[in-house]
Amino acid sequence: MYFWPNEFRLRVEEDLARFLRAPTVESLTEALKDDHPYVRMKAAEMLGQTGDPGAVPPLIQALEDSAHVVRWEAAQALGKLGDARAIPPLIAALQDGERSLCRVTAEALGTIAATGLYPELQDAVPHLYELAQASPNRALRYACRQAIRQIKQSTAPIRNLPLPAAVSAPPAENLPVPAEAPFLTPDSLPVPAEPPEKEENGAEASESEPEKSAKSGWRKYLRQALRQG
Repeated sequence: MYFWPNEFRLRVEEDLARFLRAPTVESLTEALKDDHPYVRMKAAEMLGQTGDPGAVPPLIQALEDSAHVVRWEAAQALGKLGDARAIPPLIAALQDGERSLCRVTAEALGTIAATGLYPELQDAVPHLYELAQASPNRALRYACRQAIRQIKQSTAPIRNLPLPAAVSAPPAENLPVPAEAPFLTPDSLPVPAEPPEKEENGAEASESEPEKSAKSGWRKYLRQALRQG
């Protein structure tokens, strides 16, 4: 919370009175357009307390306010809301150059990192690292180191995710069982047909069994006669 001088307190309370009758996001957004910077600052603080995601867009716009106190309170409010939409504008606010604003912006980024997994936060690490090394302000260097540590812890589950398999094989129990090939036994093999006997000129023999037996006996008789003669 940013404290303003006492002489402005009465004016701020009077200006906020018309908005606090209905402290909604819409009424507080209208208060961000007030001429008095401390009224705008108080409106930004109250928007961060609503917890309403609808407060994020007007607070992002308030990061570009001409008054430093309004930008300071808007950065802190965005950290409380923990919305990923605020990450790029907060990273840009790190380059504001004002030490206290950079510090509260670093704290806001660390707070958002503690609320969930946001890969966009990795873009803030180079800027935070540069401020942690180069800034002469000790509080700013500490806030940047803390934010870097919180961002690395929050994005570690993303970096450690297992790589997807190139080809996902189905489970072995779901594979179809191939049909077995028929096993041929000697009894199941077909018996080949005997080739028919052929005559000397290639024609198939047509003699009956008695004729074949008679020819065979006649050949044997001729062979014996030739041997005796």
